[in-house]
Amino acid sequence: MDNLNPSTIAQKGEKIYQEKYKQLLEKSDFGQYVAIDIETETYYLGKTAEEALEKAKESNPQKIFHLIKIGSEGIFKVAWTLDNKLEDAWHF
Repeated sequence: MDNLNPSTIAQKGEKIYQEKYKQLLEKSDFGQYVAIDIETETYYLGKTAEEALEKAKESNPQKIFHLIKIGSEGIFKVAWTLDNKLEDAWHF
């Protein structure tokens, strides 16, 4: 995928989750974690964030994943900037 930065990854992952998986997963797997492959839109469940990412990486080691705690608005807060340009910043 071209032009991937943390903001784009988060936007794509959230869109996939909201449109395809939110209703299903919040009924069946509330409180667990889901790692979403932003290219294939495949998801991987885990009881912990590490477990979800491990499953995802086992299946596709070179892919990029968006991680969500099912039923939560947000669990991680990470900041990163490149040359102090906010448009390139990591925002989680």
